Amino acid sequence: MKNRICSFLTLMMLLLATSSLSAQTTHTWTLTTGGDWQVATNWSPASVPAAGDNVVFNNVNGTITNIPTSSYHINNFTVSGTGTVTLDGDLTIRGNLDVGAGSGFVGGTGTTITFDGTGPQTIGGAGSTTFHNLTINKNCTSTLTPSSYTQTAATLTMTGNITVNETMDMKRGFVSFCSATGPATFNHTVKNL
Repeated sequence: MKNRICSFLTLMMLLLATSSLSAQTTHTWTLTTGGDWQVATNWSPASVPAAGDNVVFNNVNGTITNIPTSSYHINNFTVSGTGTVTLDGDLTIRGNLDVGAGSGFVGGTGTTITFDGTGPQTIGGAGSTTFHNLTINKNCTSTLTPSSYTQTAATLTMTGNITVNETMDMKRGFVSFCSATGPATFNHTVKNL
């Protein structure tokens, strides 16, 4: 009898431990305009996304403020429908950024968007994606892949800094460096693609 109770208690502890490692929750922005990230009623379900959750903005046109800092990250970030979501605060994405046709994603002035997932990540979709500062902090075994580009596909616009802490590998296309104040200065070798 004592062995059965111990086995039962062990099983219950394993089930509780497993349930506390719950999967990511998908939180959908409920407003059609911008607002405060940390207000629970701006999300469905009505709670602020926890670190590692997925977020969806559908038919939103506005600036999202008060994004949590200090080791906060989300998994997947999705923009769909019409409108442009502008972030007024730094954000780390450990999954994919998907910006659908007719949508836009903007990392606002002074904002840094960081991609640092441990596996492959994608900046994708047919919408417009603009970063003020983009940091790609990936190890040699993980990749960040922009969507397939054609003349009508998404645009990736940099108006600030890009930081690559390992290797930047362009599969096709070109890299152009320019500055409003004159020619760019290079500290590393830039090779022909």
